[in-house]
Amino acid sequence: MKKALRFVDKFSEIVAWVGIALIAVLALMYTADVLGRMLLGQQMKGTYEIAQFLLCLISFMAYPLAQVRRGHIHVGFIVSRFPPKARYLLSAFSFLWSVVMCGIVSYALWTQGVFTLSSNKLTQVLLLPYYPVYYASSVLMGIFAITLLTDVVRSILAFLGDEECQKSIQKVYS
Repeated sequence: MKKALRFVDKFSEIVAWVGIALIAVLALMYTADVLGRMLLGQQMKGTYEIAQFLLCLISFMAYPLAQVRRGHIHVGFIVSRFPPKARYLLSAFSFLWSVVMCGIVSYALWTQGVFTLSSNKLTQVLLLPYYPVYYASSVLMGIFAITLLTDVVRSILAFLGDEECQKSIQKVYS
């Protein structure tokens, strides 16, 4: 079980590094666009469209690692006063609820991808299809849901007395 938890943590890190690479691509693209406009009097065609797609993917790629590193905002000023076992149960419920919500969002993104594929929705300038971004976003939200699911497992293991998991869940409230 612990190997699976560590695998998800490591995979979340890899996904985040891909997101960082996309940030570099975005920065280079905008730099080339500005330089082209200033030096050549022409800007790159479709920069805005590509930027929209990249920013969407980059944001979804950051969620899993932020969860692993406890980078999300948690309002635990009341829960932090509860006994540890109650905190672990509330954490398990909270993370499970988040998994359900992420599953719904992932499903909605996938169905939107199906719709845009069937309606052949394209960007206006470069005529890029929208559906790959919807599908990728759906998969990335699914990865985030899996990351949250590992925290459900950690919360349950913490409740059962696993010290490593207790330390991990305690970070949520500190």
